[in-house]
Order: sequence, then C-alpha cells, then structure tokens
Amino acid sequence: MLSKPSPPAGGTTPVPTPPLRLPDKIMAILLQEEAPDAIWWLQKGTAFAMQKELFQEQILDKHFRGNKFKSLVRNLHRWYEEVQFRSPVCVCVF
Repeated sequence: MLSKPSPPAGGTTPVPTPPLRLPDKIMAILLQEEAPDAIWWLQKGTAFAMQKELFQEQILDKHFRGNKFKSLVRNLHRWYEEVQFRSPVCVCVF
C-alpha cells in the first residue's frame, strides 16, 4: 500500500500558481510599462496598440515563450472585442 508523501517542514504544501491568461499577461506588461515603444494604451485605457517588430523583439520571447506574432494576434481575437492588424501596428479594444 502506498503512503501519502509527508508535507514539507513548514507543515503546509505549497499550492502552485496557475499560469496567467493572455489578458492578464498583456495587462501586466502594460501596467509595468516594460516596453512603451512596443505596447501602449490608447483611448483612455479602453484599447492598446502593439508595434509588431518591437513587440517581437522586446516582449514575445520573454513573456510568450517565443510564440509567433501571428499566433498571438489569433489568440487576441478570443479575448478582445475588436482586434485590428494593420502592419506594423495591431490595435485591441476591450
């Protein structure tokens, strides 16, 4: 019969945090103003824009495990009311 593993010395088992959803990642990047030339707010905070080349260089590999920008834009369509991509800028509206 298998026994349960004993909890760590502190007495509590650490709970893993779930990965952030796409909107949460985008919001964190915007709020931290990590790359303001690559992603920035528009229209009183109801939309944001991304400059494709700079976003790929400064954000994509670091926060999205090297996903392609095209794939990111496809995923944005799931979460945002309106996504417009006119190279080189993508605009997303809440």
